Amino acid sequence: MGRSNRVALIAEATVDCHDGSECVTGFHTMVEEHLAVPCRSGRWCWAWT
Repeated sequence: MGRSNRVALIAEATVDCHDGSECVTGFHTMVEEHLAVPCRSGRWCWAWT
């Protein structure tokens, strides 16, 4: 996943945030919903559906 894709995903996860706590929660929720584990590459493996 390229840098521009990661930046877009973070922007999507935090678009409606009003403070830092909401941004962290939004990012955590997106990771929890879309991160595929275990991963063979040793890096985060995103499985977007």
